[in-house]
Amino acid sequence: MAMTRSATDRIENAPTSPPERQGGDSPPAHGAVGIVHLDGDGIVLRCNPEFADMLGCRPDELTGLPFDSLPHEDDAELHEGLYQELRSGRRRSLQINKEFVRRDGSIVWAIMTIGCARNPDGEFDYFVAIVSDTTEKHIASQALTDSEQRFRATFQNAAVGMAIVGTDGSWQQVNQKACDITGYTADELMQLTFQDITHPDDLHIDLSLLEETIAGKRDSYSKEKRYFRKDGALVWVKLTVGCARSKSGDVDYFISVIEDITQEKQKDDALHRSEERFRAIFEDAAVGMAQVAPDGRWLRANRKVCEILGYSEEELKECDFQSLTHPDDLQKGVDLMKEMFAGQRKSMHIEKRYIHKDGSVVWANLSVSCAHNRDGEIEYMISVIDDITEKKQMRQDLDASNTRFQAIQKTIPDGFMVFRSVRNSLGEIEDFICEYGNPASARMLMIDPADMPGYRMLRRNPGNRDIGLFDAYCNVVETGGTIQGELEFPLTNGTFMWFRYSAVRVDDGFAVSFTDISDSKRAELELRRSEERFRAAQQTTPDGFLMFRTVFDEQGEVADFVCEYANPAAEKIVGRPVEVMVGQTLLKNTSIKPGHPLFEASIRMAETNKPLEMEVPLPVPEKRGWLRIAAVRIETGFAVTFSDITERKKSELRLRESEARLRAFHQTTPDGFIIFRSVRGADEEITDFRIVYANPAAQRMSRLDADRLRETTLLREAPLLPDLGVFDRFVDVAQNGEPWQGEIFYPTGSGRGIWNSVTAAQVDDGFAMYYSDISKEKRAEKKLREQEERARAILNNLISFVTLMTPDGVVVDVNESALALAKLKASDVVGKHFWETYWWSHDSDAREELRRCVLRAAQGERVRHDTTVRTSGDERIAVANLLAPVVDESGAVINVVASGFDISDRKKAEQHREMLVNELSHRVKNSLATVQTIASHTLREASDLESFRETFVGRLMAISKCHDLLIDTTRSNADISQLVRDQVLPYAPGGLDRQVSMSGPPLVLGPEAAHTFGLILHELATNASKYGALSTERGHLEVTWKRGGDPEQNQAIFTWVETGGPPVTPPTRRGFGSVLIEQSLAHTLDGKVQIEYRPEGFWAQFRFRKKGPK
Repeated sequence: MAMTRSATDRIENAPTSPPERQGGDSPPAHGAVGIVHLDGDGIVLRCNPEFADMLGCRPDELTGLPFDSLPHEDDAELHEGLYQELRSGRRRSLQINKEFVRRDGSIVWAIMTIGCARNPDGEFDYFVAIVSDTTEKHIASQALTDSEQRFRATFQNAAVGMAIVGTDGSWQQVNQKACDITGYTADELMQLTFQDITHPDDLHIDLSLLEETIAGKRDSYSKEKRYFRKDGALVWVKLTVGCARSKSGDVDYFISVIEDITQEKQKDDALHRSEERFRAIFEDAAVGMAQVAPDGRWLRANRKVCEILGYSEEELKECDFQSLTHPDDLQKGVDLMKEMFAGQRKSMHIEKRYIHKDGSVVWANLSVSCAHNRDGEIEYMISVIDDITEKKQMRQDLDASNTRFQAIQKTIPDGFMVFRSVRNSLGEIEDFICEYGNPASARMLMIDPADMPGYRMLRRNPGNRDIGLFDAYCNVVETGGTIQGELEFPLTNGTFMWFRYSAVRVDDGFAVSFTDISDSKRAELELRRSEERFRAAQQTTPDGFLMFRTVFDEQGEVADFVCEYANPAAEKIVGRPVEVMVGQTLLKNTSIKPGHPLFEASIRMAETNKPLEMEVPLPVPEKRGWLRIAAVRIETGFAVTFSDITERKKSELRLRESEARLRAFHQTTPDGFIIFRSVRGADEEITDFRIVYANPAAQRMSRLDADRLRETTLLREAPLLPDLGVFDRFVDVAQNGEPWQGEIFYPTGSGRGIWNSVTAAQVDDGFAMYYSDISKEKRAEKKLREQEERARAILNNLISFVTLMTPDGVVVDVNESALALAKLKASDVVGKHFWETYWWSHDSDAREELRRCVLRAAQGERVRHDTTVRTSGDERIAVANLLAPVVDESGAVINVVASGFDISDRKKAEQHREMLVNELSHRVKNSLATVQTIASHTLREASDLESFRETFVGRLMAISKCHDLLIDTTRSNADISQLVRDQVLPYAPGGLDRQVSMSGPPLVLGPEAAHTFGLILHELATNASKYGALSTERGHLEVTWKRGGDPEQNQAIFTWVETGGPPVTPPTRRGFGSVLIEQSLAHTLDGKVQIEYRPEGFWAQFRFRKKGPK
């Protein structure tokens, strides 16, 4: 059995004796925990039901299986040496952590203790493994780690400012959002207290709430306050403060949530100022202004209306305008109002009489327009009532007293002017000349009163024509009608003023009165802008906004609240369309019932006008969540703004759970946790640290109880820390707040010591330290490094080519053999895709095949394939590749390993063997067919048996020499010059040069071509020796050859020329030799022959392929 390094995380000598055999029978494998008996080869002999249950199997299913097949594949091997130590008695037992795989594929974490059973003679009998399931503990530990990571992520990435504040107001920890709000960095805030940056007017109430929290009168509080930013600017925040208490109930620190509400505050202030301006304009207007219901009821009236009619506003609200209108004027006003309601006119203007409270008649100039709701319905009328009683009286008294008229014109605030027409020769009005203008008109138009009489309208101010006023006045004069309205009038100094004016014809001219309404127009414009901003804010704000109207019962008690307005954000948060919410009530359409805290608080707010602020569950049955609401009373109801705090509530719950788990973790973790408080000298420098708290693990690791730990100090227990440089790091953590993490080796004497992994962070005037003994891990790491170095040495000395890559094929590492193959460096291939490296650059098909194989291996498949690799010098070798996946504990593929071996020699041997077999088969067939043909034709030509034998044997010898030549050279090819020597020179008595000459470049023929052309040369030579140039001593034979002109044709040209022999005459019949030459050349070599029987001698030229047909 073999054991991996991951399985030997914990190996200890057990104090118990190894099990002994009782009698001759093996003891039954049964116990309270999993028990397994293994033979010396690691085969399961038996196991108890508990162990089988751990793996989801029956005991008989496990019997006979190799034990190494039961754990997870990454935890399957064991060190053979450890088992040898158990068997030899050098080790009594060993304990290891294991991961087993259940039948359903789930993982079981367990601690396994292994010992030996021996017979009475002390000899090894079998192994005994005791297995304890630790899965729940492992899962709980992992869950705790995940929770803490989520808390840290929530704190640092929260969309609101979050901070941990000490009881003295010091900032102990802040997130980035808190720094953004205050303008300070985290380090700068750590040097301040919240009192340092709080506005003085807000500090007292903040400290009072803080004291109440410390005293236990409240667990948390929320308020709006102002901070001074680092740049001096004020920022409004919504501050929510909770506290963390110790077991004794004392506050350890405060948890603050800081939300920047500066923009909301600025909007509220702007809206308030706009409302104040509107209220001031309405109340202090120089004319009467009122809001009137469509049925005529007075809804609201300003002070001027009350003065005009003699009634108070409360008295007016109890009646309608019809009851105060003179009977003779009522029907005309009602008719105009109906036209306005029907959409036939946008507004109405009328002079009418009101009945004063004292019974007198009041003349008024009434202008009425309508205000519509979102549905286009008329909600109320806006009436502007100008008391013209005095004007009426003045018109009546004008003829009687001009002096009185002048006095009135000098005192009234309205402008009044009289103009006379200036006509041309055609009688058309070309201008108007002023005959009279009262002081108010001179003041408003910025004209010197002395210049008023006699000035011409267009000459002084041509803008009258541009704005259409001149044409309107002309129409009054020509038609006798009247005009009234409002316009923005351009003055001669370039400014503009708003006037309400009225003009009537007077003789061949007109009189006009006008009032400066610039202030009221600006107020109206500001009011519209304010309303538009309000609508825009409500349409875009992420917070929900609702307006409710109070519903009273018959006794005048609050019975319910009905929704009159909802913004889009309310629809999103509540989950109901706006059109559905409007018209619904709290009691009928939500989960709120009488007595509900929110309903009761709403009633108190409606009765006391005290604003409401609270957090409540979302009061609709179809959706769950939490809301933070803020409500104020408005008119006959209240308005409420609310935001969805469901996620915050969940975060708070998770935070509480995390804190509880953290406390439990400190009590149960095997690692030490200690909190130190600084010990300072007279110069306030830190000289030591006193222990404030130590968890049970720390007590156990230090071998000191809790009381003893509280009495001692850090340097008293570890005096070597200053020499190691660690004490200064702890001082830096306590003073500067920068966390520190590291590993410490503390010597214990005799060259031994303890390794600890330490994390330290500032806590108040000191620090907290979390540490764990990693001595075993350090020894294991040292051993691992040694093993890795040995493995690297082995890997680099392997003759095989090994490459490690990521699942997507990027090379991570490669051994020296693979690099030396192509004379590459690691930097040439590391970081590239395996198939894009030099080794595969010669063949795109090979690259694509390799890429697919790598991707298959990345899916968990072991892939084998043979391929060709490019080496140095652009050489090629054949390689057998194996691509294998490397998986992690979860079974996911994390790497792919490619290992290859050079199989070039094997491939060449296989190819050569195949070539030899094919060649042998082919040659045997051809040789037999040739022999058969030669025998047949020679027999037909021979005159007797002796001539047959001589000719037949000669031809067979020619074939034999061709075969000998092929065997003597490359066993596959033959040189044409050697063929000529072997087949021709034996028949030339004069030998080479004297009787035979041959010339040509080196020319190698393939097996087929050499075999066939050898027979042709034999036929030519025997004929020449019998009948041609070689039959006499004076005869001469010239043989030449050359390559064809087209290299792609692979062609040879061979010429045979005889001279000096007997006279030549063409044959009368074709013999076997001619047939052999023509047919073999055409069929075997795809060639052609040209033969001429010239008088001076036989001539022939052959054209054929050197390697035979493709």
